[in-house]
Amino acid sequence: MEKNKSKDTAKTGTQLKVHPENYTYLKDTLSGEDEFGFHEDVAKSLKHLIDNSGESHIVALKGNWGSGKSSTIKLLEKEYKSDDKVNLFLFDAWEFENGYLRQAFLYKFIKWLKIYSKMKD
Repeated sequence: MEKNKSKDTAKTGTQLKVHPENYTYLKDTLSGEDEFGFHEDVAKSLKHLIDNSGESHIVALKGNWGSGKSSTIKLLEKEYKSDDKVNLFLFDAWEFENGYLRQAFLYKFIKWLKIYSKMKD
């Protein structure tokens, strides 16, 4: 039975022991870096759509927890950091999951509009 033992596990009786020193753990924080390259492709595709359609857009990213929605948005923000023609309004609904979502959205949007209108003047 011990023939199939790998370097990161050891069979002890009926329990399987995992050796954590053999693993690299990723923090559950937003890095702003694309470790896999996929999110950067999505962000660039969104930028291309926004830049070339000549219209205003509302974009919602839907996906499971941890699928890279926030990372994609951070990368899109980087793409537009020095572009004064595009103004992104970003709203993270998870910040308000236990509160008044509509009220929070409207408050943040109105605040953003006031800042944006001052920037245009």
